[in-house]
Amino acid sequence: MSMDPMRYQELFYNLHLPVLVFEREGTRFFLSDFNPVSQQSLGNVFNFTLNKDAEDVFPHFPDIARDLDHCLSSSKKQYRERFQAWKKNSENSDLLKLTFIKSPPKTVFVIIQDSKLQKQATRTLSMTKDRFELAIKAADSGIWDWNFMTGEIIFNDLWFTNLGYEPTELDHNLNTWEKLLHPDDKERVLDQLGKHLTGETNIYQTEHRLLCKDGEWKWVLDTGRVIKWQKNGQPLRVIGTKMEITKRKQLEEELELLNIQLEIRVKERTKRLYQKKQALLKTQEAVVEKSRHLEEVNSALKILIKKSSENKEDVEKNIASNINELVIPYLEKMNSSSSAQQKILVKIIRSNLEEVTASFSLKLTSQSLHLSPAELRVANMIKHGSSTKDIAELLLLSPRTIETQRRIIRKKLGLIGKDINLRTYLQHFK
Repeated sequence: MSMDPMRYQELFYNLHLPVLVFEREGTRFFLSDFNPVSQQSLGNVFNFTLNKDAEDVFPHFPDIARDLDHCLSSSKKQYRERFQAWKKNSENSDLLKLTFIKSPPKTVFVIIQDSKLQKQATRTLSMTKDRFELAIKAADSGIWDWNFMTGEIIFNDLWFTNLGYEPTELDHNLNTWEKLLHPDDKERVLDQLGKHLTGETNIYQTEHRLLCKDGEWKWVLDTGRVIKWQKNGQPLRVIGTKMEITKRKQLEEELELLNIQLEIRVKERTKRLYQKKQALLKTQEAVVEKSRHLEEVNSALKILIKKSSENKEDVEKNIASNINELVIPYLEKMNSSSSAQQKILVKIIRSNLEEVTASFSLKLTSQSLHLSPAELRVANMIKHGSSTKDIAELLLLSPRTIETQRRIIRKKLGLIGKDINLRTYLQHFK
C-alpha cells in the first residue's frame, strides 16, 4: 500500500530533523530535495545547491558518495549511522550523526542529527553513574537487582563482601538471601516484602539480621522498590540497597538498656522517697500527738497550779481568820487585866501571830506594793492598828526608825501630799 504523495510531502516538510534526498544517476549522487529545517540547521543547503553532486554539497565528507552507494546496495533498509564533523562556518563546527535510509531503486534519505545534545546526555549519564557508584561505596552499601519472573537476583560485590563472602561464593538468587536471613526476622521481613510486591505499600524497607561467613549476625537496613510491572499486575523488576546498621542497633540496644536501668533507679528512688515521706508523716503525727499531750499536761498543770494557789489562799485565809477569831480576842482580854510587863508579853505574842499571818498577806501583796520585807511587816502592823510606839517596842527599833519607814511606805504607795490615812488605805489589802 503506497503512501499518499500529499501526506508524504506534509511529513517530509514538517519533520523537525534535517532530511536530505539524494538520487543516483549512473555513478553519481546528486541532491534532489531537502526539507526546510535542513536549510536552517546546516547553513549551506539552499535551492541553488539542488542537482549538485553529494561531494559538492558536502566537500568535507569525502566518503559521502561511497556511503550512499553502499546504502542502496545493502540488504538492510537502514544502512548505518555515522558521526561526521560538520563545519557550519569559519568559526563553529558540530559533530553530526548521519543516518542513511534507502528507497529503491535509486533514492537515499539522509537524516542528520546534531550529536552534541546526545553526547552531552551521554556524558551526564556517565557522571551520574560515577556519582552513584561513589555514593554507594561511601555508604558501604550493597545493591541488588531482582528479576521477578526468573527469580534471579544480581548482587553487587559489596553486597557479598560486607558479609565476608566472595562475590562468586554464593548463588545470585532469592534462596541465597532467604538462607542468610535470621530465623527470628524471616517471617516479618517476608511479610513486608509481600505487602510491597502486591502494591499494598509504596516501598519495601526492613531492618533485619543476615548471617556472615564467620558465623556472626549483622544488622542491615534493606530498602527496595518495584520499578517495572507486568501487564497482569505482577512485579517484573525490583531493585534495592542493603546498608549495614549493626553499630546503630547496638547503640539503640545500649540506650534501651540504659533507659530500663534508669526507670528501675527512678522507681527505687521514688519508693525510698515515699518511704521517707511516710516516716516523716509518722514522725510529724508523733510530734503533733506529743504536742497535743504537752498542751493537755500544760493545761492540767495550769489548772492544778491555779487550784493549789486558790487552796493555799483559802488555807491562809482560814488560818488568819481562826487566829483573829480564836486567839486575838483572848489576848486582848489578857491585855486588859495584866500588869505592864504582861501587857508587853501579850503585845509580843500578838505581834508574832500577826507576823505569821502577815507573811500570807506579804506573799499576796508584795508584787503590787513593791515593799521590802521589813516595810511589809510595819505596814501589816499599821493595818491592824498598832501605833508607832507599839511597833517600835515590838520590833525593838526606835520610834524615829518606824516614822521613817512609815514615810517610805506612803511614798511607795503614792500617798505623799494626800490627806489619806495610811491604816485605812492598808486595810483594803487582804
